[in-house]
Amino acid sequence: MANVVVTAKRKDPRPLIFLAAVGVLASGCSGNSGLPSPGNPVAAARGQLPPPAEFLYVGGSVLSQYAIGGSKPLRSAPATLSPFGVLALDVHDRLVTGGVSGVTLFDAKSLRQLATGPGSYITSVTTDPRGYIYVANCGGAIEVLPPDAKTVLRSIKVFWSTCVVGFDRDRLYANDGAVLRVYALEKKPGRVRLLRTITKGITGARALAFGPSGEFYVANANGHGGLISVYARNASSPRLIITDGVDGPQALAVDSRGTLYVANDPPPAPRKGWVSVYAAGSSTPLRRIKQGIDTPYSLATDSSDNLYVLNYYGEDVTVYSEQGTHRIQTIRDGLKFPISLIVGF
Repeated sequence: MANVVVTAKRKDPRPLIFLAAVGVLASGCSGNSGLPSPGNPVAAARGQLPPPAEFLYVGGSVLSQYAIGGSKPLRSAPATLSPFGVLALDVHDRLVTGGVSGVTLFDAKSLRQLATGPGSYITSVTTDPRGYIYVANCGGAIEVLPPDAKTVLRSIKVFWSTCVVGFDRDRLYANDGAVLRVYALEKKPGRVRLLRTITKGITGARALAFGPSGEFYVANANGHGGLISVYARNASSPRLIITDGVDGPQALAVDSRGTLYVANDPPPAPRKGWVSVYAAGSSTPLRRIKQGIDTPYSLATDSSDNLYVLNYYGEDVTVYSEQGTHRIQTIRDGLKFPISLIVGF
């Protein structure tokens, strides 16, 4: 979901939470999710040296860190003022979290809290190659914070409330549901300039993902149904529209091979949902993952292309192998009202 207040459709004990467009991923990174961030060892090329140690991070009323393959948390940090609604990793090996009451920075390895920063009703967060932090909120602005997150350097105004922001290489993507804006980094740190505005293929956008060859994906869910628009890096019109296997898309992930994963959560409740899997460049799903899925809310992949699915009503994370439809692991320990996840370090 993007820029929504989550309310209880059943007897749901969790509080009202403003969420980012969960599953906003860059080459396999997650986000509500967490958002794409430089320095994340994802989509590692095969045949090269092994990637650095990776961790799975899950946010909610508790922030928990897991070793890849582990089912019990290595470390945890309780939320204080508001849940950890959105997550990102930066080039300084820090985990950036955002929620209703601002941003919090943690050391990604030790999970030691480093700093807190301004912000309110944060819907999405991302970082640029220099470690500057970009925070989207419900007020129709993207606030730029320095790496120490102490103050707001400047605000980038947009017409509507910004749902999702994400960085891919040297470009900032800002999606407000009806329009996708693409910005280029300038030489002066923390500054961007508008490159283009994209409206073709944008109809109720909820999530972004970036592929290993520079392509980017936009999940559109406007009522029943939905579509995924796929763009070349410098394009303003989609080169591919995916509707087969898409219904209520909430999150996206792309692995190192360019395989696309779409988390579908169609109305009405009660619903279970599924994850559709597509080969690079294809609009026909290879398979659907249903086992263990219960309202898929955020997606991520690791450097081995395993898939991680955060199930909102299931209140767990299910893990699937690259070619599989059956879960190989279920994570419940250390989770409390989970709403976002990200893989990397």
